Amino acid sequence: MTSGTQALATLLNSERIYEDLTLAFEHPDKWSQKIVLREFVDVPIEYEYRGFVVDGKLTCMCQYYHFAYFEHLHKDKDKIEKMVTEFFDSLKDKVPLTEKTYVIDFAMDLPNNKVYLIEINPFGKYIGMGTSTAMFDMQKDEAILFGRAGWEFRMETKPPTNILPLCNNAMRALLETKLQE
Repeated sequence: MTSGTQALATLLNSERIYEDLTLAFEHPDKWSQKIVLREFVDVPIEYEYRGFVVDGKLTCMCQYYHFAYFEHLHKDKDKIEKMVTEFFDSLKDKVPLTEKTYVIDFAMDLPNNKVYLIEINPFGKYIGMGTSTAMFDMQKDEAILFGRAGWEFRMETKPPTNILPLCNNAMRALLETKLQE
């Protein structure tokens, strides 16, 4: 970005911003939107992770891009888990939220042993959150997500064999139509 006009145009044309603002306007009691500007850090998709925090405690974590398999990361799984949990412990008391239940996204820089905070989003069982639970299922994994079961860190263990369930509804319908031709 080289100007405020360019930054504003990017925000106003973002589907993600549109979805978040729609939810925020529909559920103003559950959302408090903020824009935070920071230096851009290019993060390869295999180094993004999503954590779930309930009452200030990191209950579980998984790779953010759950539709992909990154074989080379399995040897570093313990290191990734340790780095992220230590980073979270160092920043959890600095999160300026009164509601201590949220989703937190992290980026890893393994060669330099650094973890970055990407963003914090609302999380909960109630309507209007819109935040993906990635590799966790809200119904099946509710006890894990909400801290009533043991800690879990999930990574894909093999390449996906069927990507259709991972697609949004419009893309799934298009692909299913083409596959039937």
